[in-house]
Amino acid sequence: MKIKFLEKFNEYFKSKLSLNKWRFGFNRDLIRKPIVVVEIGNDWLKIVENDFFLSGRSITKINLIKLNQIKDSVSVSLAKIFAELKLDKSSVITYLSRYLVTIRVLEFPSTNPQEINDMVNLQVGKQTPYSKEEIISAHKILSENSKEGCSKVMLVIARRKLISDRMEALTAAGLDVERIGVSSQGIYNWVKTAIVSESKIDSAPTVLVDIDSNFSDFLVISKNELVFTRNILIGANHLIEEIPRWREKFLSELQYSMDLYQSEDSGNPVSRLFFSGAAKGIEGLDGLVSSKLNIPVEVIDPVKNLRLSKDCDILGQDQYKFVSISSLIGTAINHKDFSFDLTPVEWRLKKMMENKRK
Repeated sequence: MKIKFLEKFNEYFKSKLSLNKWRFGFNRDLIRKPIVVVEIGNDWLKIVENDFFLSGRSITKINLIKLNQIKDSVSVSLAKIFAELKLDKSSVITYLSRYLVTIRVLEFPSTNPQEINDMVNLQVGKQTPYSKEEIISAHKILSENSKEGCSKVMLVIARRKLISDRMEALTAAGLDVERIGVSSQGIYNWVKTAIVSESKIDSAPTVLVDIDSNFSDFLVISKNELVFTRNILIGANHLIEEIPRWREKFLSELQYSMDLYQSEDSGNPVSRLFFSGAAKGIEGLDGLVSSKLNIPVEVIDPVKNLRLSKDCDILGQDQYKFVSISSLIGTAINHKDFSFDLTPVEWRLKKMMENKRK
């Protein structure tokens, strides 16, 4: 009797599933849950949600809080925030800020992906003072030259302890972490929505500088690909205090970063520079940089080409004026474009076993 009931129930469930496929025009595999991105920075805890049911470019919830305002642990605070905002705990992505990782662009004498992977494994230990057991790395092939038989590769290296600490803090809050990456990838994903979609970036190298509260991420994009990134330890907090001193230093860092890129890739010179993140609130920065570096400069609104729900109106408040959310937005709206996955193997295996058990 029990078996017959289960068979009947199974038939009924399948018929309902088929009806829903026909009615809504999608199947179960295409149903996407909201993506929640969490950044545990050096001074801010940032959270952004993108609900794909509404739109791929719709940010539905934003929460920003200074770490020094958190009375409990980060895990307890995260659990409270997720409960208050009714955020989905099952699809969480996080990343390390650019200043916490080492990124190198290397050239290898091969175009074979497996050979390149082997060469990267041999080189990764030489690019950092830590042992192989203490680090996690990921890489992406930037370009291939079949005539010369060589490839350019971007290599990302992070300390295993930094990753484990963040993963443990998130899981202690009851969050199911899908992946952990690097903030530069998120900013690049944001660029593809805010700038590339308007064809503002051509084949000539373009610089994008995303300014956060205490540091800035310098990116070079060429042929719509991220080809160079460097951390600058000057942010909005510096640029609005002791203005003459910090802005002069910032100009020097920008010039040095462009020179460093040019020395590594002796191609076309940089054609223009975009500012994002907190740059919108720093008065006169674009004109100063344009005149000093003799390059066209434009400031891009962080929420350009996006739809924001009424719950995201906090961005207009003065207390959040000098904080960047570019990487969170880029990661949330283009979460499948994840070239640098720093998720530890043991975490992947653990999640795979849990999914199988479920």
